[in-house]
Amino acid sequence: MGLFAINMPLLYGERERASIRLQEEIIKVIDDDSIFAWRCSYDSEGILASSPAGFLHSSHIVNNPAPGSFPSNPPTASSKGIHLEARFMGINIMGYGIVILDCKEEGGFAPLAIVVKDIFLNMAKFKRVASNLLVTVHMGTFAPRLYLIRRICVQKARLYWALVGSISKPGTTWKVKIHCAPLLGLARRVLTGVCWSAGLQSELRRKQTERQYHMPPKWAIQTS
Repeated sequence: MGLFAINMPLLYGERERASIRLQEEIIKVIDDDSIFAWRCSYDSEGILASSPAGFLHSSHIVNNPAPGSFPSNPPTASSKGIHLEARFMGINIMGYGIVILDCKEEGGFAPLAIVVKDIFLNMAKFKRVASNLLVTVHMGTFAPRLYLIRRICVQKARLYWALVGSISKPGTTWKVKIHCAPLLGLARRVLTGVCWSAGLQSELRRKQTERQYHMPPKWAIQTS
């Protein structure tokens, strides 16, 4: 990856995770908010693009540190998400707001922003929404107190869910969904005892199921 002066080993079977990991490595060596200025046609829920195609129409976006702003700490990545210091402006009481980035369209003056939502309504963690939009913010129309610099955390990418089976009981059916990334890798580790090959069936341990999924004690899993 000489273009970005980074060293990133290739891992087999990463799929969209490879693009996210590349952006994480770029963030470590380059302090440039334009890496967050991408668009896609679906709601990604993350601040990092799951595919290079997200930057297809971003070639005209350039870094643009806010004039007169104090030096801020560069973005960092953790298991919780991307932590960054940015100007944040709330939109409504439902937790929606915009994160104003230090970048702009080439030849323009107004900074760009992404739309986010406070997941737990406590300013602890955000997710990106309206991923097909980059908002142009005309700063002169807002009082500075409305867009204070905050240290916020935005999740990296969508929390994918994989349907791994159904729990059956006479007259009732529950569906089990496992949060995993990549989709089946973590599920194999969490759902110990499940047989994933040849459509075979097996039982999960009752205690593990009751503890993690609050399911009835007697059930059978049918692999899909």
